[in-house]
Amino acid sequence: MNASSIMLSTRISTTASFGFGSNLPSPINQVPSNSGPWINSDNTVFYWSSSASTYRADINGGSFTNFTGVSDWGEDTVLTDDMLTAYFNSARADAAGTNTLSYQRVWKSTRASTAADWGAVTLVTELDSGASKFIADVSPDGCIIYYSVHEGTQFHRFQASKPH
Repeated sequence: MNASSIMLSTRISTTASFGFGSNLPSPINQVPSNSGPWINSDNTVFYWSSSASTYRADINGGSFTNFTGVSDWGEDTVLTDDMLTAYFNSARADAAGTNTLSYQRVWKSTRASTAADWGAVTLVTELDSGASKFIADVSPDGCIIYYSVHEGTQFHRFQASKPH
């Protein structure tokens, strides 16, 4: 079984070394494959992926509460700072029914407000080239996406940008 856990490590100042990591509490690490931790800029919301599903928790005083399943989006979910657009990678078929199970692609979902439901999942076609893509991060304004591409035996880091 290939296990991956999301861990927390802290330090007492920006110049100090990080301490040993510890597993985040259940249900964050309750299945063998956990990835894509994302925390909003004011440290109050936490998203993570577990076995190709996305989950959310509130952070209150360093404790995780209100665990909620969000969607079966995929892995490595990242959000824009306003939390209205989510990007993730998945090997799902596109709207035309193209079977892409052999490689990961970058997808997104949007919503009108943080209280609204997430909308339909759409492929980020600008990044679709036939090689596996893995989302790494998105700028707070949503105008720059950082991702890696797996080609052969190597991973390459890229960024893509759009106008404000």
